[in-house]
Amino acid sequence: MPPNDNDPVKAKAKADADAANAARARVASGENEATNDPPPPPKVAIVPRSSQGADEARRMANSGPGEIVMVACKLPHGLKITLNEKTESDEGKPIWKPTENSVTLAGRNASQIIGGYGLTPVNADFWDAWLAQNKNFKALKAGMIFAEPRKDRAMSRAADQKALPTGSEPIDPDKPGRGLARVPEADQRAAAAMGGAGDI
Repeated sequence: MPPNDNDPVKAKAKADADAANAARARVASGENEATNDPPPPPKVAIVPRSSQGADEARRMANSGPGEIVMVACKLPHGLKITLNEKTESDEGKPIWKPTENSVTLAGRNASQIIGGYGLTPVNADFWDAWLAQNKNFKALKAGMIFAEPRKDRAMSRAADQKALPTGSEPIDPDKPGRGLARVPEADQRAAAAMGGAGDI
């Protein structure tokens, strides 16, 4: 015999179960049952702009709240960048002294490079302050060091600048430079035979 959907006992039990489920849902969401007010917005953690997020930020010497920029460096061994503070010498002359606030940028010595650049996440406030103190730094002006707000943009720009020369490229033996010439092969063989040129 089919169940009677008009049974008042079953209808009340179903209504009670639905009300209990709704109350549990309100409690789980943090809604105030008495006022039906929505829960207060959750506290939002500051997330670095880099795709690798907090792990990268923790590796930074000056980690803390704030935005992150991705700094690309094409120098062979990277670069330690340090903020300086202005003070006075004993004679009253203004001098700049390095602070302990520094970051080491990965260069072409990094385990992963894009277009010859190593990438390092850096606190944006630190970067802006360092940039203001070092705006005439040759590596910056030459494009060997730059920053982008996101890692994907830094990677794209680094790939675009792959052919940018740094002055530290290996010597091309066919074009060794002004005033230099490749040693003729006969001379190389003669030097090798005498033991003076190793395994040339």
